[in-house]
Order: sequence, then structure tokens, then C-alpha cells
Amino acid sequence: MFPAKPVLRFVLFFMLIYGVFLLTSPVGDKLYADYFRSFGRFFFYSFIDKGAVGFVELKKPEQPKFTSEIRLANRKVMDEALDNNMGYRDGRSQVSSWYTGFLPTALVLSLILATPLIGLRRKMVALLWGLLLIHVFIWFQLYVQILYEFDRNEFLQVVSFPPFRQKVMNSLHYLFVESMGTRFIVPVFIWIFATFRKSDLEKL
Repeated sequence: MFPAKPVLRFVLFFMLIYGVFLLTSPVGDKLYADYFRSFGRFFFYSFIDKGAVGFVELKKPEQPKFTSEIRLANRKVMDEALDNNMGYRDGRSQVSSWYTGFLPTALVLSLILATPLIGLRRKMVALLWGLLLIHVFIWFQLYVQILYEFDRNEFLQVVSFPPFRQKVMNSLHYLFVESMGTRFIVPVFIWIFATFRKSDLEKL
């Protein structure tokens, strides 16, 4: 069992570090949003061969913190329209870099940095693992949202699921895109996996 002082120190340090992330969020969130959109464009520009995906900034978002918009298109239709200087119809979905990426990342980093009883080297390795895994989580959230939106916007003719797969997709969308709880639970599991060894857990 961990002694009370390290546990108390962990709680205090965690609250302090996480509080700093929240206090600096007016600047940090804007910088992160730019990175978030670049991340999305890099991984999803070409989607399942037929799809094209863009991430753009919303200057006047309808909802606070939803400062980015995913734009979906049929690549063939888009390319033909652009070649002929014509417009084309696209699908659009707002996304929050704050909820999808900033908060989960801040939570993982705060938990790792505040963790007591491990050396600096282990903490640095844990930070690297934590950042890698939280980016996998962010990628998966975006993948689910984009796939869901392509299926919902049938006119794009990129994805069309049969009824059963639509139900599965709806469940994944609710769990990983709509639900805030998942965005706090997954980072905790990432922290545990990235930070602790089996010998540490046996001491609990």
C-alpha cells in the first residue's frame, strides 16, 4: 500500500498541473486547435480511396469550443469540379479540438507528471508512451466521426453501411464522439498502462 503522503502529493500536484492547463487554455487551446487540424488533414485527407476530408477553422462557431469543421467530399466529384472551376456539394460536421484532443492530452500529461515514486527516466518514457497512445485515441475518435458522417451523407456515395453495421457505427459514435465520459476514462487507462509496471501494481 502506498503511504498517505505520496498519495496526497500526487493529488495536489495533479490538481496544480491540470489547473495550469485549464488556466492557460485560452492560448493553449488556440495553438492546439491549429495542430489538431493539421493532424486531421495529414491522416484523413484521403479516406477509403473515394473520400476526401478537410479540416478548416470556424471563425464564428455556433457552439463554444467547436472551432473546427470537418468537410467531406467524394474525391472524384471534387476533382472534376475543381478542374472545371465549378462548385461541388460537400458534407460538414463540427468538431471540438478542446474535447477531442486538448482535455484528454492534458489529463494524461498531468497524471504522468504528478505520479510519485518513479524516477525521472521512467517518467520520460511514460510521457512518450502516453503521448503516442493519446494520439491513437484521438485518431480513432476522428476516424469514427468521419466514417459516421460519410455514411450519414449518402449523397457523397463514399460509404454506405447495411442496417446492422449502421447500428454498430451509431454505438461507436455515441461512445467515442458524443460521450464525454469516454474522454476522461480512456486517458486514465493510458496513464496506468504507460506509467506503471506489474511490480508497482502489486504494491497497491
